[in-house]
Amino acid sequence: MAGYQVPATAAGRVELTRMAETLTRADVERIAALARLELTPDEVTLFAGQLTAILAYADQVQQVDTSGIDAAPATIASLPTEALAKVGDVAARNDVPAPSLDRDLVLSQAPAADRAAGIFKVPRVLGS
Repeated sequence: MAGYQVPATAAGRVELTRMAETLTRADVERIAALARLELTPDEVTLFAGQLTAILAYADQVQQVDTSGIDAAPATIASLPTEALAKVGDVAARNDVPAPSLDRDLVLSQAPAADRAAGIFKVPRVLGS
């Protein structure tokens, strides 16, 4: 597979398979069924094009030579000092309690809720 940089794993190298050049209407219909989405014929056509473009971009990203890049993730401690001030306001800030929605009001407006337990009931998605 020319142009692909195979990612390293703890177990060694992994094999990549090339993505489909285009997604067919049948592919989109299968994905929609797995996601339990009802699509119109026009949406199937639109999403086939959009998803094909996304996969083409992902294919381009996979072809980037990353052999000279350290696989270790960046941490706040590894950032230069000047970057810490910017990160500190966002990622390293202290947790501060803030007002939230009124629990009883929200539960009273939910279509299915167990107010005594303070939870929302949602339809089963997996294993149904």
